[in-house]
Amino acid sequence: MSCSRFARFTRCRALAFTVALPLVCAATAFSETVEKIDRTLETRPGGKLVVDIQTGHIEVTTGSSSAVTIEFERKVRASSKAKEEQYLAERPVTIEARDGKIYVREQKQSSSSVWSLFGRGTRVDAKCKIVVPTEFDAELDTSGGGIKVIGLVGEVEADTSGGSITIEDVAGKVEADTSGGGIVFKNIRGDAVADTSGGSIKSENGIGRLSADTSGGRIHVKDHKGDIDAETSGGGISLERIAGNVRAETSGGGIDAVILSLPTGPSRLSTSGGGIAVTLPADSAVNLDASTSGGSVRVDFEVPGVEFNKRRTEARGPINGGGPALSLSTSGGSIRVLQGSPADAASTAKVER
Repeated sequence: MSCSRFARFTRCRALAFTVALPLVCAATAFSETVEKIDRTLETRPGGKLVVDIQTGHIEVTTGSSSAVTIEFERKVRASSKAKEEQYLAERPVTIEARDGKIYVREQKQSSSSVWSLFGRGTRVDAKCKIVVPTEFDAELDTSGGGIKVIGLVGEVEADTSGGSITIEDVAGKVEADTSGGGIVFKNIRGDAVADTSGGSIKSENGIGRLSADTSGGRIHVKDHKGDIDAETSGGGISLERIAGNVRAETSGGGIDAVILSLPTGPSRLSTSGGGIAVTLPADSAVNLDASTSGGSVRVDFEVPGVEFNKRRTEARGPINGGGPALSLSTSGGSIRVLQGSPADAASTAKVER
């Protein structure tokens, strides 16, 4: 089923106001063509939404009915109404239901063809808002906007090269990839992957394995149950109240980690751009390997088995009898390993730089 047959289009042209300013004797009027698509499709829980558009923000939320409702608005501003309508006509939006999936697609063209045909004054603003049943998967792709998903019980894949990604209250596997903004996860119940080259990554109240990778910002994870793999070359890493094994690596800042549960596997924290502060439960049993070339190593445990070198830039040995490996290394600051109540230590564990 194509949108050319079923979609309702509303197009209007509005002339911008011409504002008279002192010493200005001429003004140019700009047009704007608006296309609105409203569709409601019957489906059933357990389906999948697939959205693939060239320009625009995508927002997906959940409703109480079994239907999928779609509101897609595109605003085009060019040097003439004819060019605006041509832009829309050459990039039709199709909506169809097939094999338990709902497809929303915009025919794509290269950016170079857009500018050569319509000129660099062409501006396109688009918003795609979709409501689906709670039990639904989503595969979302846009080249020119942000993505927001709330409330799904299902798997979510979100990919954009031109904006931020926010995913909240999702029970299922999540993958988010952007080269043009930050990523925010909140209340994710499932394994999650966040990958961006243009912003920070934040995750809160997650359960499951988390992989966070950015080359353009800070990573902040709070109240997480599950193993964490965090890597950034553009900022520090902050891990608050973590129950799981950790691998954290950065070349652009310090690392703070407050770990609530006893480690069950090896953990490694490494930075070349700051210090490291790790807080562990008082009864943690690990084999410590800590070294720095830019400060000193301090361990606040009873550590008769841990040996320090003369300059206290290295510390190796078992804590509380030994256990999984805990590797800490930095070339840009000091290292602190703290013990005690994590809630108390969180307020005092500051990275020494």
